[in-house]
Amino acid sequence: MYSKREFFHALVQNSSDFFTILSIDGTVLYASPSVDRALGYDQNELIGRNIFEMIHSYDLQRVRNAFYEVVKHRDLALSADFRFLHKDGSWRVLDATGSNQLDNPLIAGIVVNSRDVTERKQIEEKLRQSEERFRRIFEDGPLGMIIVAPNYRLVKANKAFCKMLGYTEEELVGRSIQELTHRDDRKKSADASELAFTGETSLFHLEKRYIKKNQESLWVELNAVTVHDQEGKVLYALGMVEDISERKVADREKEQLIFQLMEALAKIKTLRGLIPICAWCKKIRDDTGYWTRVETYIREHSDASFTHCICPTCLNKEDPVAYHDIFGDEKKTQVYQSKGEHRHSERLRLRKPVNCAFKVDSGDSGKIIINAILEEIGDTGMCVRTDMSLEDDSLLFSSSGIEDKIGVVRWRKTAATEEGGYLVGIQFVKD
Repeated sequence: MYSKREFFHALVQNSSDFFTILSIDGTVLYASPSVDRALGYDQNELIGRNIFEMIHSYDLQRVRNAFYEVVKHRDLALSADFRFLHKDGSWRVLDATGSNQLDNPLIAGIVVNSRDVTERKQIEEKLRQSEERFRRIFEDGPLGMIIVAPNYRLVKANKAFCKMLGYTEEELVGRSIQELTHRDDRKKSADASELAFTGETSLFHLEKRYIKKNQESLWVELNAVTVHDQEGKVLYALGMVEDISERKVADREKEQLIFQLMEALAKIKTLRGLIPICAWCKKIRDDTGYWTRVETYIREHSDASFTHCICPTCLNKEDPVAYHDIFGDEKKTQVYQSKGEHRHSERLRLRKPVNCAFKVDSGDSGKIIINAILEEIGDTGMCVRTDMSLEDDSLLFSSSGIEDKIGVVRWRKTAATEEGGYLVGIQFVKD
């Protein structure tokens, strides 16, 4: 059997704690062997040194005060955390408890039991910093944040969430989250919450509407995560709430735009299909069976619009006096050549030239718009004056000023006038 001395020596040698005996001025009278494992010192290196020389200056006064309290009161034991200088020059945090054993003749000093708690303190500091960061994010973050208990009642709400709904935190705490949810979204909200609080899922995402204090609805995007204890029991759910009202408005506008585009495309397709048109009055039968004017039908089924004018033939029929004032009664026979053939056309020379415009398709030149002055016109062709030297066989489409016509350039010559330019003979293409 081991002796009590051997048992005590083994206990002291292998303990994770170490103890020292100090005089009333802090001089080390004894240090246990395990001080080497904790602080790197051989036990004899500390004997005779003043303990206060190795305590961090920021902690020194606080430790001195506690030490002298123990010295003054025989039955008092005090604990303190402080930084102590390791032999390698680093600082270690010690958790020390001192008791007054000055009246004990076997000890006659202050016994200090110490433990190295550096790692624990580092973990506690990281946890404290993490909690502080979370507190700042929760309280001052731009997103709404809430903590909800397993009974679906609000435990805490941050400033952003309160501002979203128009309540104070005091008005929200204790209320059921379902009370604040739009009635049309309560079921899907309750289903998602139940899955989280029963442990079937640890997080969920949901778009829902809350009811604000002024009874307006608010679209939000909710991301929630559950927090568990060590046994896996759900303690609470942390929800992050983002106001998506503007996004929802934009989505609705986008949907309306898509609908309008689809509707427009449908109308364009209608114009490309078979259109029932009266052979006499040129009215068109619409989808409801009514007969409407061509202009009305095309305007309702496309983005096209009309400008109205009158052709010479219709003008002569409807208003001969106006026709005579514009065109006069002089007649001219114009002879022109095209691809080796002679063609004759009786034309009217206009008393007052008329401005007009054409879209010209001239092969490689592409389609362009030119302005011209109408000099003569007949049933099969016309003569115009323009600054552009149009090539033979160019295809022209009337753009304004005369009856819609399609023509082909048959001849061109320099105009013998002060204005200059070219006289161009155009043959109408029959429909």
